[in-house]
Amino acid sequence: MSTKNVESLTTRSVTEGQGASLTAGIITDAYNDPTGIHPQPGQESKATISEGGKQIDMYGADVPEDTVHGSLTEYGKYYVHETLSGHSIEYNDTPGNERIMLRHRSGTGVNIGPDGSVIISSKRRIDKANEDYFLEVKNGTMTFEGNLTLNVTGNLDINVGGEYNVNSSKKKEVVRGPVDTEISGNESRQINGNLSSVVTGGGTLVYLNGLHTSIKGDNNIDVEGDSKQFASGTLIMTAEQEVILTSPEANIAADNLSVFGDTGTIGGENMQMYTKNLRANKTVYATESVNTKTLRASTSVETHTLRGTVATLTRVNADLNGNALTATTAGTSLHQSYADGTYVSSSGTGVSPGSYTAGIGTNPGYTVATASLEAAVDDDTAETALPTSTLLTDYRTKGDKGVRKVKVDPDDVVKNNIDASIKTAGVSNRDISAAEVRRKLKDPAHRNNSEFTSLMISQGKLSPEFVNTSPPNISTVEDVETIVVQGQTPLGSPSLSLTSKRIKA
Repeated sequence: MSTKNVESLTTRSVTEGQGASLTAGIITDAYNDPTGIHPQPGQESKATISEGGKQIDMYGADVPEDTVHGSLTEYGKYYVHETLSGHSIEYNDTPGNERIMLRHRSGTGVNIGPDGSVIISSKRRIDKANEDYFLEVKNGTMTFEGNLTLNVTGNLDINVGGEYNVNSSKKKEVVRGPVDTEISGNESRQINGNLSSVVTGGGTLVYLNGLHTSIKGDNNIDVEGDSKQFASGTLIMTAEQEVILTSPEANIAADNLSVFGDTGTIGGENMQMYTKNLRANKTVYATESVNTKTLRASTSVETHTLRGTVATLTRVNADLNGNALTATTAGTSLHQSYADGTYVSSSGTGVSPGSYTAGIGTNPGYTVATASLEAAVDDDTAETALPTSTLLTDYRTKGDKGVRKVKVDPDDVVKNNIDASIKTAGVSNRDISAAEVRRKLKDPAHRNNSEFTSLMISQGKLSPEFVNTSPPNISTVEDVETIVVQGQTPLGSPSLSLTSKRIKA
């Protein structure tokens, strides 16, 4: 049958029904379709070459600006097959816009652009591979405006050749097994908040090149058990205010021990003290006895019993309350050092009868030879520095063994560089982007916060002109009540009120 005598599709649909039109023979020209699908009813006089290409709906996706969809068309080089409901398949041969597009009536679909790039748009998408799935991308970005759940029933291996960066408002990890971390380099952690660790077992920390810990504030270590600290070098402990060591039993031993202070107490009620030399600038008190080889005092020695050799005791340069200088005759009656007297009876000559003549005694030898005493005493005259108040002050404040003054982050410089709450006047505790600054400025309190706005201007995230209420290049703004905007071309003779538009505040 000849195609020139074929009645229009609309006529056949009315006279013979849809079924007759769908069973028509093959039509060879471009103005009718034997399937009744294209052209649509009422469009029989139009060719299958459309006037212009459509685009699939990207639903606000951030498509790169250099992406060419290929929507420009040239007559005779653009072909589209469109169904009654609006589905279409497009082939575009227009130079620079060559593309193939499969488009659903809702706007979703697949677009193969001029450069071979593929854009897929859908309201919902499901990919299922019963076996293996391989995806290889040179560079890319994945954006999920909602939530993303990644379920892996086997192992998950992530290999990153460059940097691995994670930026999140909150992070939670649950590991139901061991964790091994190997770092070939430095590790740096910056925490704007607190750090807590709870370990039910033990632990070991090994540092092979030193460790330095700085704490601003209190440091509390509670140990229910033994606490041991060993050092192969020098152990230094200083405190600017006070050191307190208390225990039911304490042991301090050293080959060379120095314990000194300007004031204080050493000893106890049941203490035993063994020493070579005892130096007292004022008084040595003993409630029962002093048993020593040499006792020196600059003022006095008061004691119940003083034991020692003659040479030792007589060298005490003080007023001794006792009989130390006569210790060699202690317990001996004084008159026994003299000869017995003579008694002459009345029959004797030259003497009255019955008279008694006393004998004259001799000096028992209380005088001490100084030279012999010096030789007899094994004396150690070596002296150490007297720990006076001035000496101790210099020792604590000027010596290399004195108190170390500790200052960690003076004026909170480091803290404020991490926690931005202070420098942003409470607007944010971290650095924010320019987009976040614009959102913050929607709050009038933030717009009027001079510290915050000045900081954002200095960081280049806010224009210094943001406070201006008029656009740039506008020198003055008149009262908006007096501004009249005219631009119409009046027809006839209407009144001014009908041809004028006023802008009210």
